[in-house]
Amino acid sequence: NQLAGLSTTVKVGSDHTVLCTSNNFLYMSPNGNDSSFVRVSNIPAPGRVEVAIAPSDPNTMYACVGGSSVNGLYNVYQSHDKFQNVTIIGPGGGTFNPLGTQQSYANTIAVAPNNPNKIFVAGLDVYSWTPGNDWNRIADWNFNPLSFLYVHADQHTIVFNPQNANDFFIGTDGGVFESQDQGATFSAMNRNYNVTQFYAVAPTTVQGSSNTIGGAQDNGSMYL
Repeated sequence: NQLAGLSTTVKVGSDHTVLCTSNNFLYMSPNGNDSSFVRVSNIPAPGRVEVAIAPSDPNTMYACVGGSSVNGLYNVYQSHDKFQNVTIIGPGGGTFNPLGTQQSYANTIAVAPNNPNKIFVAGLDVYSWTPGNDWNRIADWNFNPLSFLYVHADQHTIVFNPQNANDFFIGTDGGVFESQDQGATFSAMNRNYNVTQFYAVAPTTVQGSSNTIGGAQDNGSMYL
């Protein structure tokens, strides 16, 4: 019952190490067995904590910590020894704020499968980080939706193709977006699946017509 409470993430490393959160605190277990979880004291818990483990090096871990209330990003942390020691690689409280003011709602982080020192952080906009290039915004929700650098706001998950380290997907409030070149360009993948959330739908009152209009969450008004 030490982990009783709201959990936003569970990640498992290639060596079976398990990371999970409970009430914004981070816990680690070497194998996921009962009573083996220990709280990671190096990662604070002012707000929602999301973590990632490098697929190519299970000792390398990252944490993206949101601020309390609407304070955006708190910090992004890196560790090469399973959080025994940590380095702040993304300080919060300044102009760098990939989470916007929705850190408790949209917050995700992932590590490139072929590079333990390359990560992607997203929430409001998508950023990449490497030690030599620091942080770069690689996608912007304010861009034209037809732009190759557009990804819809409110990003919730980043998933890599297990067969191709350059290919990954981002799940957002506006659907699924894919990058086939590890973040250089993006494209929307929203075809032929029924997931749009409507707040209101109104069919025509004209006899013999099938026209319908609806207002959708984050996806505008649609006329069929």
